[in-house]
Amino acid sequence: MSSPYDDIIHLPRPSSARPRMSMTERAAQFISIYESMKKIIAHESMLIMKNAVKIKL
Repeated sequence: MSSPYDDIIHLPRPSSARPRMSMTERAAQFISIYESMKKIIAHESMLIMKNAVKIKL
């Protein structure tokens, strides 16, 4: 049986010119994104609360 991928299925996996990141470095990049999002959400929450106080007055 022939498949459309027969010509490439056994080729070696491509390699990147960049060095591999350690697991610690990968985790650190996502922590910085998480911290940024946390700040944005806190700021939005503060604005919502500030507007809620204005509406009650």
